Amino acid sequence: MATIAEKIQSGFELARQINEAVWMDGRDSQQLSVDELCDYVGQEFSVNITIQVLDVETKAVLGFIMRYEEGRRACVYIVKNTPIRWKRLVGVKELCHVVVDTEEDFNPNGVDTLQRMMSLVADMDAIENLALRSEHIAEMVALELIYPHEDRRAHMDAIGRGEATFADIGTRYRLPEIIIQMILTPAYLAMCDKYWRAVDEARRAKVVALRAAANEG
Repeated sequence: MATIAEKIQSGFELARQINEAVWMDGRDSQQLSVDELCDYVGQEFSVNITIQVLDVETKAVLGFIMRYEEGRRACVYIVKNTPIRWKRLVGVKELCHVVVDTEEDFNPNGVDTLQRMMSLVADMDAIENLALRSEHIAEMVALELIYPHEDRRAHMDAIGRGEATFADIGTRYRLPEIIIQMILTPAYLAMCDKYWRAVDEARRAKVVALRAAANEG
């Protein structure tokens, strides 16, 4: 079983691939609508995905994904009264479950997952916490798709100089201001730096191995 660190690195690599593919298609991933990303993910991962809005009043749950037919079909549910910027983040995050989850991450007991999300969890790699771990990883990958990592240090500098605010950046990337504040904390920036370095190192090692194999052939 993969550890949470291995799963995050794998998720960041998948985010890199999606961002690169979308960019090569002449589009900016941060400007993709949730519907467009849904079509892309569904095609790339061979899953028939639909999105439905739930006409309910709740603040406890903003959205969730349900899988059917052994994962070949999925439906993303988003609560109707969710604020527009949260709605976009929730939609992308739920689609990221299709991207990063494996069977071990599935949990048919959504209530259990919610309860674990509201409690302190010591071991994210414990079997009983895999669905919760999946929630954290899907959110991290979603943020890498919506708000490119390479822009963040410059934004921190601009904020430090008084040339930008968290609200300005939230407007640009259509994210809640509180999420921008979290992403730009030193601890979160350092964590993402670490995983992106690991992704780059793994890619370089793969290229070296492929060249060595070609030379031997």
